[in-house]
Amino acid sequence: MTEFIQILRFETDDYDAVAKLDEQYRADTKGRSTYTGEVLGRDLDTGEYVVIVTFPSKEAADVNDALPETARLAAEMGALTKNGIAFSNIEALPG
Repeated sequence: MTEFIQILRFETDDYDAVAKLDEQYRADTKGRSTYTGEVLGRDLDTGEYVVIVTFPSKEAADVNDALPETARLAAEMGALTKNGIAFSNIEALPG
C-alpha cells in the first residue's frame, strides 16, 4: 500500500469555529475514521489555512470520505470560508 495525503487550503475569518468543527468531527468519527494523522496550520506566505490529512492508502481515504460526518464537515467548513476549500489528493511516491 502507498501512503495517501489530502491537503485542504482555505481562507477564513473564523478559524476558531473551523477548529471546533474539526474537534467535533474527530469525536464523532472515533473508531471509524481511517486517517492516520492530521496537521492544521497556517501558510505564513499566503495567510491561508492548511489541513494535511494522511491515510495508509487511497482506498482508506475513500472509506473515510464516504462517512456522512465527512460530508457534513466539508459543508460546514466550506460555509466558514471566503472562497471555498481547495483540495489536493497526493499519492506518496517511494524513495
